Parts: sequence; structure tokens; C-alpha cells
Amino acid sequence: MAAWRPMHAPLMSANQASEIARLRQENEQLRMERYLSRKSTAIFAGTGTVISDGYRGLVESFADSCSMRV
Repeated sequence: MAAWRPMHAPLMSANQASEIARLRQENEQLRMERYLSRKSTAIFAGTGTVISDGYRGLVESFADSCSMRV
């Protein structure tokens, strides 16, 4: 027998919604930092790996938000 599940998720408070939005933004920033760290490690290690054109826009927008240059 399947477990009972409510038809609709309970409504979130404004504080919960803002916290979730903040955490999602923080997760995106951490993903980009991890990506940049891996790419820079590969470049400095001399593996010949470079930032692909598909990610260049994301990297540039992240760098702009951090006042960095790519």
C-alpha cells in the first residue's frame, strides 16, 4: 500500500521562502567557484584544459559580480 502524501505542499512563510532563495543563490555561487577552481587548477597544472566557450559567459558574469577579470 502506498504511503499517504498530502495533495499540496504546505505553504511557506515569507522567511522560509527568502531563506530558500538565499540558499539557492549561495549554491549557484559555490558551484561557480568550484568550477573556476577546477579550471584554474587544470590550467596551472599544464594539462592544456581551458574554459570552453559554452561556460565563458557564465564565468565572465561571475567574475564581474566578484570584480575579477577573466
